[in-house]
Amino acid sequence: MTQGSANQYKGVVDCVKTIVAEEGTPALLKGIGPRVLWIGIGGSIFFGVLERTKRYLAQNRPDNATSKKD
Repeated sequence: MTQGSANQYKGVVDCVKTIVAEEGTPALLKGIGPRVLWIGIGGSIFFGVLERTKRYLAQNRPDNATSKKD
């Protein structure tokens, strides 16, 4: 996305080959640690909010069995 027009890759395979040739195989996984940390934190927040919201809605839901008029 940030490469200039003079340095265009010819596809995904060409991109991987170039990176491995110039920087080595470990360069392909260079950013995996921060990404896993970011996704882990985001997932924890999401599921925490989801569970609290479900609990809140379950506790504050009107009970349908007592509101029926026979």
